Formats: sequence, C-alpha cells, structure tokens
Amino acid sequence: MTEDELSPSERERLKLVETFRVGFHRVDVELLRSVLTEDFVWHLHYNAPVPDGPTGTVLHGVEALVGELKRRREQWRDTWFEGLRERTVGDDGILQTFTATGKDEQGKPFHVNVVDLYDVRDGRISKKDTYWKGIWTYSS
Repeated sequence: MTEDELSPSERERLKLVETFRVGFHRVDVELLRSVLTEDFVWHLHYNAPVPDGPTGTVLHGVEALVGELKRRREQWRDTWFEGLRERTVGDDGILQTFTATGKDEQGKPFHVNVVDLYDVRDGRISKKDTYWKGIWTYSS
C-alpha cells in the first residue's frame, strides 16, 4: 500500500509509532510520555526467572519501559536492528516486524525475528506486545 492509499487514521498511527521509535531509541522519557497512555503496558517476550512462562514479563507505565531500556543498554552488546516493516491493523492497531541481533547479559549471541503488536487508544499507544522467534538460551 502506498502513502497515498492510506487513510488519515492509518497515517496518524504510522506517525505515532515512528515518534515512539524515536523516543524508544533515545530513551526520551518526555517524548515517550507524549505518545503513550498513562496505563500503558508492555508484554515482553520473556518471563525471568522462568523462561518458559506463558505470559512473559509485563511492564506498566513509562518508567518501567525506560527501566527496561536502560537495563538493555547496560547489559546487551553489539545490538543491531534491521528489516523494519510497519503497517496498520484494523481500526486501532499497528504491526511491526524486524530482526534483532546482539549479545545478551551473559554474552551469548542472539538473532531473532521480532513481531510487535501495538494497540492505539485516543491517539496514543496503550499496549505493546512483543514476540521473538529465534534461538535464545536462558540460564538459571
């Protein structure tokens, strides 16, 4: 679908997720607050310390999101993202796919395909569900 074929709502949602990506990359609290709802939740791909937990870790609010981003910056190395694709889904969703590579907290390499599903409410992101497909080795 080309830019011209998008509805105003679809264009707004794609701009919203673009602004979110900038805030996420910069770990910019104020920019993130401007695009996230007060009750924002992030369902992560893992559930420490039980890696096979069915629901993953759930973070609530901007502060928890920023805490996770800072943790990753301190503990992950050689992180690289590529192949980003974004599209709108239904009346209030965004689908984002990309590949992530790097080294985790234990220095173990990872290479995963990522799917993020975003819910949008009242012009802001209210939920981010993250799914990783790849080889990820957990240690206890």
